[in-house]
Amino acid sequence: MLELTIYGEPIPKGRPLISSFGGHARAYTPKKTRDAETNLRAQVVQQLPKDFRLYTCALTIILKFYRSKPKSKSKKEIYPTQKPDVDNYIKTALDAMNGVVFEDDAQVVFLQAEKAYSDRPRIEIKIAEAGTNWGD
Repeated sequence: MLELTIYGEPIPKGRPLISSFGGHARAYTPKKTRDAETNLRAQVVQQLPKDFRLYTCALTIILKFYRSKPKSKSKKEIYPTQKPDVDNYIKTALDAMNGVVFEDDAQVVFLQAEKAYSDRPRIEIKIAEAGTNWGD
């Protein structure tokens, strides 16, 4: 099992932007998303064991996204129920780990995700071969 903690405010995957070049439409990822994926990837690489080998099997992944709580929210509120959607956070995290932790995010066969507020914004990631007993 691999456990990682990525510090900083989680960034959701932005919608692709479309531009026209030479009469052809071109879709590209917004800069904020690219920067977030680059930062996440760099933190992942720093935390990988020296003998780490890319996962090539079916995977189970647990993701917990902790974002800063706006001052307008009460202390009782622990879960953000407004946008961004948790699936957009997932897309950023999985895309950033493609080719670094696993060959492709198509290997993910089970996924659990949660978003919550915290004084320490971060993403907690657990990855294991599918069928692994997590022990908790």
